[in-house]
Amino acid sequence: MAKRKDSPNQSKFEIDIISKMERSNVSVSELRTGLWAPIEKVSSTSLIYKNFIKNKRSRAISTSWGKVLVTGNILTQVHRDLLDCIFASANNIEELEGGSVAVFFNETDVLKRYGNTAGSNHTWLRTKIREIRNTSIEMEDHSKKYYAFQILEDDGAIPETGEFKIVFSSKYRNYIEGQLTIGYIDELDKLLTIQSALLRAIVRFFWTHKDASKMEIKALLTTVGYPQDSENAIRTARREIESNIDTLEKFGISALEEEVTESGRKKIKKILYRKQEDAKITFSAPLQSLLSK
Repeated sequence: MAKRKDSPNQSKFEIDIISKMERSNVSVSELRTGLWAPIEKVSSTSLIYKNFIKNKRSRAISTSWGKVLVTGNILTQVHRDLLDCIFASANNIEELEGGSVAVFFNETDVLKRYGNTAGSNHTWLRTKIREIRNTSIEMEDHSKKYYAFQILEDDGAIPETGEFKIVFSSKYRNYIEGQLTIGYIDELDKLLTIQSALLRAIVRFFWTHKDASKMEIKALLTTVGYPQDSENAIRTARREIESNIDTLEKFGISALEEEVTESGRKKIKKILYRKQEDAKITFSAPLQSLLSK
């Protein structure tokens, strides 16, 4: 991934933010507060969507690591997948006037990285990008600091180069500057082999931990933003995890405690994560703390 050279807006600080976004392109807080819903697509019959409409097109999640309010659209694991694929396929990243950050890429490359063999569904990709752009986020992180931003402020085709660009807003850039961020681009292809959006959300969450971590199933579902308004929803999610534990084990995630139900089925009570030694996951500290040293 190359940066545009000789940008008139570059400075030492701006080069740092570009390098930070190249190395680690999502905040730990985003992956620990359920901002990216653990679903593949929005269905009018789903509990997440019904609650979203009931709450005037907003979705509120509160976890041990912070609170988030998402308004306008439901951002799913697919939206997060596509942003990751954009960073993985980016040609250039550039600081723009006013502090926003543009990422330039080829749409076909992004779609092929995502798994669309032909790479031709540009209209769908642009629709997903504009859903992100038209979504407002309010967040309170673990330190109780409040943020309000839209992730993207602009997007568009560039006929001269055949590229497309997305522009991260200056407010989101400021948010990212002050956050511990994570990069897992080298693990992205492996992550995208997981068909279940819930499981991808769980893997992303556990990747934010540098050390071994364990969590009860119900608390884990809360953390990744899975609705728990009904026992049926919880049972469905639990069984999805239990039936795919072999897949999760490929990412260092395993069952820690199990109990056998009256029907003879094994029921997982807790999940254990141990970071795999060969996993290529990077973390970047907040720029403020780096620049103050």
